[in-house]
Amino acid sequence: MLEYGLFEELDKNTRAWQLEHRKTKPPLSENEAVALNFYGSYFQQLHPVWKYCFIYLTDRRIFGWNKAFNKILFEVPLVKIQRLKVSKEIYQDEERDELCLILENEEELYLYSSDLGELHGRIYELISKLSTTGLVSRQSSKI
Repeated sequence: MLEYGLFEELDKNTRAWQLEHRKTKPPLSENEAVALNFYGSYFQQLHPVWKYCFIYLTDRRIFGWNKAFNKILFEVPLVKIQRLKVSKEIYQDEERDELCLILENEEELYLYSSDLGELHGRIYELISKLSTTGLVSRQSSKI
């Protein structure tokens, strides 16, 4: 019947209702505050493929979250970030900026968003705040 245009409005409303009621939120710890969230992509050395997800930056960690499956795809505590590096890379034949988080064990996590400047600034600000309160060691404040 949908093929012939019958019940189009009902189908549209049913799908909208289902999406609205399927909304889930990422798991946050008690008193954890979200500083920034956006739809972007990430790349890990262990799994060398860019993957898309919602990326959340909180006052304690950065993580990627798959809304459809209500699943955390990656998670990095801010205290484990040693350095930040923005580099120009080629993706699908176009040059773009990517943010590299260099972690304690020299592992690298690459992030991409349409506003990398804000992401870089917010991460830097949060890590600086942690290092002044003594939550980050001197070594990890090389940002």
